[in-house]
This record gives sequence, structure tokens and C-alpha cells, in this order.
Amino acid sequence: MRLTRSAGSTAVGPAETFTGTVFVDGIRTPDDQSTVGGAHVRFARATRTAWHPHPKGQTRDVTNGIGYAGRRAGDVPEIRPGNVVYVSYTG
Repeated sequence: MRLTRSAGSTAVGPAETFTGTVFVDGIRTPDDQSTVGGAHVRFARATRTAWHPHPKGQTRDVTNGIGYAGRRAGDVPEIRPGNVVYVSYTG
């Protein structure tokens, strides 16, 4: 078993990844034992992600609020708490 304690710090999301105010709490950073990473991300009203790739895809677990999820070419469904969105990376 491996326990990683939270650093308890919140960072502002970088401008190259987000448009608007976003707060990021790191949960897990990929390492030599696992490629899985995770963060708790909170968006201020009218904030969005900037287009950027996730070469191995990305899973979003919606825990609060209402928003939209989409890709450059495709539908843009509304997402709500309890929804899980997986976006694959196809280049």
C-alpha cells in the first residue's frame, strides 16, 4: 500500500490551459508505477479550458455545477453532477 498525503495547496490554473479563473488541487501525479494522474479542478462562472491535448485521453468526473463538454469537431452536451465524461485523443 502507498499513501500520498495531500499537500493542501491550491494553484491557479495556467493561462495556456484555461480561459478565466480556475483553481486546481493536485491529487496524483503520474510516476514510474502508474501513468494515472488526477486533479480536482474548480471553474469560476464563464470559465473554460483552452484547446489542448491529452495524449492518453482524459476522464472528467463532474462533482458540482453545470457545464458543457465537447471537442473541436463534435457535439457539446450539457454535463451535471454525477456525469462522467471520457474524451479520447485522436490527434
